[in-house]
Amino acid sequence: MKTKIILSCLLYLGCVSTGFTQSACTSGKLDSNAKKVLPFMPDLSLQQERDMPVAVRRNQSPPDLNPVPESKMQRIRITADSIPVIVFRPDHPVGKMPVIVDFHGGAFVYPLQPWMYHWSYELANTYGAIVFAVDYRVAPEHRFPVAVNDSYNAFKWVLENAGKMGGDTARIILSGASSGANLAAAVSLLAPKEALQKKIKMICLLCPAVANPVNSLYPSMTENATGYGLTKNAVLWATENYSSNFGVDSSDFRMFPILAKDFSGLPPAIIYTAEFDVLRDEGIAYAAKLKAAGVPVIARCFPGHLHTLMGIRNDAPEMKQIDKDMRQFIETYLPAH
Repeated sequence: MKTKIILSCLLYLGCVSTGFTQSACTSGKLDSNAKKVLPFMPDLSLQQERDMPVAVRRNQSPPDLNPVPESKMQRIRITADSIPVIVFRPDHPVGKMPVIVDFHGGAFVYPLQPWMYHWSYELANTYGAIVFAVDYRVAPEHRFPVAVNDSYNAFKWVLENAGKMGGDTARIILSGASSGANLAAAVSLLAPKEALQKKIKMICLLCPAVANPVNSLYPSMTENATGYGLTKNAVLWATENYSSNFGVDSSDFRMFPILAKDFSGLPPAIIYTAEFDVLRDEGIAYAAKLKAAGVPVIARCFPGHLHTLMGIRNDAPEMKQIDKDMRQFIETYLPAH
């Protein structure tokens, strides 16, 4: 995979085993390249987070340094709610393609933006897949559970329609980063209600936000609360914007997937976390819950790195490991017919 494309996506707020692999994450030393992005991400108090309008935040989005030609994208609207989706195909498709349903990050408040497109385009070309990038509705205009419903309905639409577009609906992958990983996890947990869980062959979560930050007991939420780009205050602010009734929403697994009662029968999962991330320990805990339910899991925590591996260099071994994991999982759980 062209890691420079992954890097442009990660700079912003995606070994096969039937057991559980968890790498140590206790270096205590921040990666030198990760340090370079921190000056651009100053710590803010919770009140400062609240006082900054969402419109201002959205206008501060990164520029699109690697624009995807419009000819490489198919813009469609799906479901009864006309959810925007961008479809990306590989430049040289071969046969029926595996299907990736991708949920972008952005604290539940950022819509799918142009600088994100290259991530999906590279996923398509790297894995020969048809990628559906879901532009679910975001907060505060659309609060929980709108994003979850949009994401789940988009998954069901893809399941019913991707075959007509060259996709192999027997080989479906869910992927997401940060808040997008939250939505991917929620979709996988909702699927059993309609006996659709076996339709999802694997799920890849990068630094997932899966637990309640308000009363978090995970050490990383305190250890990494400030000074590492994504702060605890930023996570609290995102949660406030996402929920309109926190007293009720906070007990709902659709908002915090780690609260689910049953993880059995869920798809094989790859879960990545980072040492200097407030979300590190909840991601690790989520992987452990899957493993305890008998789900094949790889859980890797990358020492020295920030949330979503911000600042990682293009040729970093971590990026090569991610690609290796993806390819091994695809070979094992999504074999071509």
